[in-house]
Amino acid sequence: MFLTRLHLRTLLDRGQAELAAFVRLPPRGDISPSGLWRIFLGGEDGRRPDDERLQVARRALTARRAQTPTQQYIQAVLDNPDAMRLLTERNSAIRQSGNYVAHQLMDESVLQEGVTRITEDSPADRRGLFGILTLVTVANSSST
Repeated sequence: MFLTRLHLRTLLDRGQAELAAFVRLPPRGDISPSGLWRIFLGGEDGRRPDDERLQVARRALTARRAQTPTQQYIQAVLDNPDAMRLLTERNSAIRQSGNYVAHQLMDESVLQEGVTRITEDSPADRRGLFGILTLVTVANSSST
């Protein structure tokens, strides 16, 4: 369940990055391509409503699509209202859910099980991750 949320957030990021590349958004420092897409849609203050964000995306994709008619996958996305909604919405439930999972400390037993399962072939990584788990859980319990 937790990894699924992360995977869906990653899928959303990759889709937004593809659209940013397709419309040729220029790089800006350390901002990810998906971040550039969200900034592009958000307007000057980042608060553009979802219906306007969708219009901005449609205009940019349609204009670029006219220059590159062989890119059928862009038309498929433009023709999919649900995909366009997910790729343009300001407060994405998928992004928020993935962020929540990525940045919260789960129950220690769940983490122990995950570390054990994922590091079957790497005893050094297992020892290291259990050391980090101990650090984080002890520090977390002493700060509460």
